[in-house]
Formats: sequence, structure tokens, C-alpha cells
Amino acid sequence: MSRIKQSVICVIFCMAVIMIQGCGSGILTREEIVSPRKEEGETEGDGRDSIKDGQDLGKGGISLQVQAPERYIWEGGSGIVNVKADAAVNIPEAEGFKIYKVTGRRFTQEDYDKVNQALLKGASVDEWDDGKEVELKEKQRQDIEVNILAKENMQEQGNSYWMGRTIVDGKEYCVEIDNNLEENSNWRWINFSIRCLDYNSAFLWAESSGWDMEGIPKEAVRQEAVDAVVKMGFTEFVPAGEEYAWSFSGGKESKGIDRENYRSCYGIHFMRQMDGIPVTYTYNTGESLDDYGSVSWPYEMLDMIYDKDGLVYFSWSNPYQVEKLSDEQVFLIPFSDIQNVFEEMMLKKYNDVFADMDVQVEYQIKEVRLGYMRVMEKGNITEGKMIPVWDFFGSERIYYADLKEPYVEDGPYNSYLTINAMDGTIIDRGFGY
Repeated sequence: MSRIKQSVICVIFCMAVIMIQGCGSGILTREEIVSPRKEEGETEGDGRDSIKDGQDLGKGGISLQVQAPERYIWEGGSGIVNVKADAAVNIPEAEGFKIYKVTGRRFTQEDYDKVNQALLKGASVDEWDDGKEVELKEKQRQDIEVNILAKENMQEQGNSYWMGRTIVDGKEYCVEIDNNLEENSNWRWINFSIRCLDYNSAFLWAESSGWDMEGIPKEAVRQEAVDAVVKMGFTEFVPAGEEYAWSFSGGKESKGIDRENYRSCYGIHFMRQMDGIPVTYTYNTGESLDDYGSVSWPYEMLDMIYDKDGLVYFSWSNPYQVEKLSDEQVFLIPFSDIQNVFEEMMLKKYNDVFADMDVQVEYQIKEVRLGYMRVMEKGNITEGKMIPVWDFFGSERIYYADLKEPYVEDGPYNSYLTINAMDGTIIDRGFGY
């Protein structure tokens, strides 16, 4: 099956899933969620019940508390969905998780100045004017302080949008800031990006594309990205994933998805960390709409993408203001309880998704990871919390009755089930709760 046909099928499938969720059918309701808890006085016979909330567990405290194996192995299925897990279990080497309050914030002039200095060498940026040709020259106007984010310099969307361009080391870059974070808005998505104009704006992660992505010095890219983040002063961010990407060249006429008009790149995903524990990176951006189709608060993400010649794309979305609520460490239920939830709810969730389709679906779980995630209460898109969750990463193969080849989703950061590590409830990463 051609990749274009696969892409069309993928879009149709995603729309079907959104419709199922958006119509209020509720693939998973709170009443259906498994929440394993021990009764008062009940003991597991291995001392796990002696660990109390807030107790300092010392070195290896998280591992001691969850009692997880090095690998999780399980196989199960139904008439529609089959799951095979042979997965490494990754647990942060830290004393414990704490709860943090998270609120959204706008980008500041300080944010802009730090990024500009580190990535554009302090170059001045001319406002983009689509109505006339502007000849750009490499220049440094260090003597002129331009407040990019001042209200009078912003345009459209309630004085919250600005776009400009500049040249650094012979490359032309587009700088774009969307700061539209209105308190009464039901859509809280803002972004700060820098893009080399040799590329268009669509960068696609290509781990499973099947195309040869050699020629990118991965180790050098990783070090350059880390050095840039340090130079920007973003010490709270750490690498949380990396992979090949590709994009169409900006100046070429599209001839379809082929090797003649794409260029390969390599990207590093950065996420926040707290007390040495990072927020888990997944492909899910948290942009699913609720039953009313209008409430969304996407997750904070910071990506940097390079080609063999240097930086081609920087993107920082939805910055957080983070506040620690308590120094006490939260209690985590044993992994044996988590795997019981997974084995029941993984089958239930995807049986419900595919119940009315003539398909067979296979999931292979390759990694289980414990880390932070930002969650919110349903309908509250102004404030959330960082809590510990388990994510089950892997691949998906959908066999359609009328197609010879299955649709395959095999990127390294597809999480197929997310479970609250404190009580075993299911979290929908699309909605953020």
C-alpha cells in the first residue's frame, strides 16, 4: 500500500477516534476505570505496605516503592485486539515524586532575548512585510534595543502575534511568536519558533519512514542542542528523546512524497525536569477537544532540529510557570497493580475504539516508563498539576479486511496507555485528564 494511501487512512482513523470521543460516548468513564487500592490493614507480605506518604525513601526510593521488574512480559487478546508486551521498565533514579502546580504563561521579552542571543547571535530581526520585497543583509544593531513583545509591536489576535526575519551566517530565518494566551479563551496554544527558510514549516518525525537518513552527525547535533539550551539559561530542560525528521525544501515545487524534494534532519526533544525526574515526552501534544469541541491546553514542549549544516528549526510551545506544592513525596502503588490495570484496560480501550470496524489490531509494547505528566481537571485549562504516571510505549499494526498491507505506526514515542502511578486510574493524554 502506498504511503499516501496509508496517510489518508490514518487521517480517517484519527477523525473517527476524535468523533467517538467528542460525541460524549466516553471510551473510558470514571466508573469503568480500575483503581486498585489496598484495604486498611491489608498487607502484601513483602513490606511494601510499610511505606507511608511523604516518607523519605532514600537512594533508590522509587524503585524500592514500586517493586517493578527490569522487563515486563505479557501477552493477551480478544477477537479484535491482541497485545504482546516485551518491554524494558524504566524508573527514574530519584528519591521520590512530589506534586507541582502548573499554570500557563506568555513568552516574555527575557525569553526572546535569551533565545535570540543563543541561536541568532543577537541579530536584529526585521518585521515581516508580505506586501513588499525586503532586501535583507547580515547586520548587527546591538545599539538599538527593540522590545519585540511590546504591545505596539504585536499584530492581529489581540496584539499577540509577531513575525520577522533575519540573516545569520548566510542563512535566512523566520522568527514567529504567537502569544495569544487570553484568560477567557478556550484554546490556550502559544508558540515561539525560529525556522530556516530553506525549509517549509512542516517537520515530520521519520523514525519509521523507511528512508535512509544517514549523513546527520547525531552525536554532534545532540551536543550542540544541549549547549544551546544551557546558553539560553534553560537549566530546567533536559533531553527527553531524539529522532530523525524530514521536511520539504522551501523553494522546491512539490512533486509528492519522494526523495527528490525532502531533506533529512535530526531533532532533539527537551522537557522539564523536577527533582531530577523529567516530564515524559510523547507524540501526543494534548490538543484533543472536549465534548464541546472548544477546550484545549497543549503541553509544553521544546524541540530543536538540525541538518548537516546546523540549526534549521527551534520550537518552544506553551511555557509553564511551575510551583512546588509540598516537599512531601507521594505514595506510588506497586507495579503489580499497575500491570493489572494495563492488562484489563488496554484491551477494553482499543476494543471499544475498533468495535464497529472490520479490522484486526496488534500492539507490541516495547517500553514502560515512569515519569511526570501535566494533568488538569476537566474544563480547567488555566491550571494543572505535575503528577507521576506510567506510559506504555510501542507499535500498532491495523489489518483492514480490504487491504493487503497493514497500517503501521512504529514511532518510538507512541504511548498507548497512561496510568496514574498514585492510584491506578487511566489518563487520556489527548485531553490531559
